[in-house]
Parts: sequence; C-alpha cells; structure tokens
Amino acid sequence: MLDFLAAMRALTIRGLCFVATGLACCALAATVGEEDLLRVGMLLLALPVCAAAFVCKTRYRLACHRLLVPARVAVGGAAAVSIRIDNMSGRPSSVLLVDDEVPDRLGLRARFVLDRVEAGGARYLTYKLRPQLRGRYLIGPMAIRITDPFGLCELTRTFRSRDELIVTPPVETLPLARPGSHTTISTHRRRRASATGIDDFSTRPYHPGDDLRRVHWRTSARTGELMVRQEESFRPSNAALFLDTRSAVWAGQGPMSSFEWAVGAAASIAVYLTGMGKAVRLICDNAPAPAAARGSRNPAALLDELAVVNTTDTLSTQRVYSRLRTADSSMVVAILGRTDPAQAVVLARARPRDAAAIVLLVNVATWDEG
Repeated sequence: MLDFLAAMRALTIRGLCFVATGLACCALAATVGEEDLLRVGMLLLALPVCAAAFVCKTRYRLACHRLLVPARVAVGGAAAVSIRIDNMSGRPSSVLLVDDEVPDRLGLRARFVLDRVEAGGARYLTYKLRPQLRGRYLIGPMAIRITDPFGLCELTRTFRSRDELIVTPPVETLPLARPGSHTTISTHRRRRASATGIDDFSTRPYHPGDDLRRVHWRTSARTGELMVRQEESFRPSNAALFLDTRSAVWAGQGPMSSFEWAVGAAASIAVYLTGMGKAVRLICDNAPAPAAARGSRNPAALLDELAVVNTTDTLSTQRVYSRLRTADSSMVVAILGRTDPAQAVVLARARPRDAAAIVLLVNVATWDEG
C-alpha cells in the first residue's frame, strides 16, 4: 500500500493534468446530471491510477550489477565501468532512464536511456572514467527512472551498491642505481667496526619481548638505557619518506600545482625504494596510519596512502618531526617546498641517527602551472 501511495506521489505533470481534468469532469457531471461526462471523468481518473499500479509493480522486478575494472588507476589512466540491467518480470519494461552517480571531480555524468527490456532479458552499458585528480571516489548509487507507456507516472528506484575507485598519483620510472655506485649505512658501519676492532653488530634500544641474552651491558651502562645487539646482516632496510604538506609552502592549485607534483615525486620514490627491497614509511601531517610502524614493502599500499594526502593549514611541523626522529630508518628522503634555513636545521636534527638523508627541494618561487 505504501509503495502504491509513493507511486501516486510520483505522477508526472501529464498524470496530474489527467487527475485534475477527471475531477473536474466528475464534479461537472454531478452538477448537470450528465452520465456520459461522469464516465469520461472516471476514465481520466482511472488512467493515472493504473499507471501508478503498473510502475509500482515493475519497480521491484529490476536487478542491476556494476563492475569497475580496474579498481585502482593512476592519474590520467582509464577505468571501465560495466553495468548489467536484468528485467526479472514477466513483461517487457517501459522506457528506462539509467543514471549512475559519479563524483563531480571526475567530470562525467553517466546517463543512459533504454527503450525496452524484454521479459527475462538484460542490457549491458559501459562508460569510461579518466580521472585527472587523485583521491578515493565512490561510484554510485545507481538510479533508474521507470515510466508507464503513457508517461503518466515516473518513479525512481535507487540501488544501494557503490564501488570505490582509487586514483593514485602518477609514477615515473626512476633509473636503477648501478652496481657498486652506492653503499648502505650497514656497509659503512661494518667498515668502521672492522677498522676499530669491534665485533660486526650494532645496538638499539630494548623492546619488550627481546631476548635478554642479547643485551649489550657495556653500551647500556654508557648510554643509561637498556640496549640489545642487532647484527647488521639481519637489520631490516627501512626508509622514511617525509612530505611537507603545509599549504603555505606550495604554489598553485589543482592538478598542475607544485604540491601535486611533489606527491607524484613521493609516489615515484616510494615505488623505487620498495623495488630495492626497502620498507617505506610515509611521514606527513595528515597521512593515514600505516599498516605497520616500520613501513610497508607493498607499493600499492603506499600509493593508496598518497592518493588521499592533502595540504593542511598547519604552520608548525614539530609533530611530524618527532615522528621522523623516532623512526627506525636507515634512510630519509624529504620532499620540501619553501624552506627557510631555520626549518632546514630543525629537519636535519630530526634525522634518525646514522641515517642517510636525501632532500628534494621543489623550486616553488618560479613554479609555472602551465
């Protein structure tokens, strides 16, 4: 009953005109006592009611399925959205207007018109998305407007299913380092240890659960805190990727801004470092919490984090500098915008001890968005 009332409220302008004309005919027939005019009025009233009943019966006999391939795409790439509409009723459908909701930032309106779908039949629709701005987008829900053959009633049915499209930053392929062109921090430590006659191991602060037999008491007495041995050959190769997200240090807006270029550079560096076997941890003011404090070796997970990183109005970076200072990393890569000497000194002091450091400084003073 409620569905029928909803269908009656969905009468089109044509349907409302039929109702108004029918009521006028019935009132006039009662006044003048003309039975033929009464029959005409009843017919005009019956047509919208039948149309509403038809639409009400048809609206729950449709099934829709959406497939998004691929579910993750880089900026400028293409994702195909396939839609299947099944007519589950025993009669052909009327004209259907299919509208799949697409976020405005994707710049596309997915709307289709289907003449008829035979009983038990199906229709397939396809459209493509070419996102120009990274982020997470929800595709859907899908809405289908159903009308009767006379256009007297138009009812919209909205399906609940939604699919997520992840748009990651563009990734540039960085040249691989030539064999022997660089050495790691572990290599320098081993050389320094060999030259001084110290055993081939380093120490780190004690963590709950560590084997007490690995405690290095001489170093613990010197530092004032419990330290344990950590053999260099088994030390994980971690890297911290720091991205300054303060809006004041970047120039431009939109896809061609300096910050978007910096995010793309961070994505390229993250993919490069994970390809070298390093666990990369993204450190910035509004980055999502990483899966593990020591970082991730999965480039897809890092790209997903970078897909939703945005600028902030924060003026200070002390909080993220403290995260950088406590990161257990053998390498730090910092991507910076406008940076004054005082900030550079603070950042240098936040570098983990004995960690190699690389800074990518973007020249935002002469940044050209074109």
